[in-house]
Amino acid sequence: MRYFLLEWKRLSKILVFLLLIAALLVSISLVVFQQLSDLTKNDRNATFTISVVGNTDSRLFSAGIAALKTMDPSRYSIDLQLTDEETAEAQLRRGQISAYVVIPKGFSQAADRGELLPIAYYSTTSTIDISALVREEMTKVIEAVVQQSQKGVFGGERLVWENGYKNLAVAKANQLNLKYINFIIGRTGMYKTKITGVSYGMDLMQHLFIGVSIMLLCVLAIPLLCLLVRRDNSLVRLLSANGIGPARSALCEYLAMLLVFLSALFLVAAACYGANKLYGLAELLDVGIDLAAYARALIPVSIMICAFAFAASELSGNLLSAVTGYFFFSMGLCYISGCMYPLYALPKPLQDAAAFTPTGAARAFVALSVTGADALVPALTLCLYVILFLGVAVLARKIKLSKGGA
Repeated sequence: MRYFLLEWKRLSKILVFLLLIAALLVSISLVVFQQLSDLTKNDRNATFTISVVGNTDSRLFSAGIAALKTMDPSRYSIDLQLTDEETAEAQLRRGQISAYVVIPKGFSQAADRGELLPIAYYSTTSTIDISALVREEMTKVIEAVVQQSQKGVFGGERLVWENGYKNLAVAKANQLNLKYINFIIGRTGMYKTKITGVSYGMDLMQHLFIGVSIMLLCVLAIPLLCLLVRRDNSLVRLLSANGIGPARSALCEYLAMLLVFLSALFLVAAACYGANKLYGLAELLDVGIDLAAYARALIPVSIMICAFAFAASELSGNLLSAVTGYFFFSMGLCYISGCMYPLYALPKPLQDAAAFTPTGAARAFVALSVTGADALVPALTLCLYVILFLGVAVLARKIKLSKGGA
């Protein structure tokens, strides 16, 4: 107990320095997330601009474009503009439009005969994302409906015409076309869209908020790691000679480190809470998660990260190797566990390995905790990693003592 108090007193001397680093990291993160939040909001409200190239003098074609621009639900996300192919190609190359379509010559006349000519669609590789693929598939479905429906409409008109009812042919065709247009415009009622989020039901901002929080905790442990690295093991040998073995001394140092680390987090959380009350910090960054559950979930994660940093201090022979090794290894783990990017952006082997990494378990635990889901499996994984890291640290200390290492 006495050694624990001495270690806590020694490590707590850098508490002010630790708070300054934490405040700097939090401030930078808030600015970055505020910018990302604005970008994602602009992206959600963005409109795709598509140029239409071809003979637009046809009454049928003009009526179709007018219906799309005034009545179709897609008008809120797609802006249609009429232009020539040369201008459309130049605009697409400069990134001013998302795509352009070319209506072939005689399209309307062929439609009157019950034939449909193919329409060319041009886009760039920058627009080939998951949403573009969905739009493409929906376009193919609608195209199939258009072809069969138009063949039926004009085939029926020709049948009425050939049987001597010329006066009724045009009226019946127009009636069928109006029903068909109403059917296509109301196509949004044919399917339901459910957004499940990037991971664990969270959107991209929430995912990155949790991932970056784990990264910052890893960085925040570095100053304490620096104090734990020793030039020699004379103190540990002295403690061992006085009945305080490697396991007991290591546990005292780890608990002192953890206490100082959690104290810093508590003071930072209190400062953020006060700033929110005074300046409305939550309005600056509206993440949309349960902050109380988020704060509670960071405690087990901090226990694991401190054990990780403590093991790094015991395994390293000097301060430089301890800091550089811990930093690059922890950041590498954050990368492959999806803290920096959504997991679907990573290669398949990294996606499979993410759940077995300490930072992956930490991210899953926090995410499941804030969403109210069952977090037992990642919690047990964190416990296993804490035991593993502390076991490695004690073993490394015993080996050094047995060799009389410096």
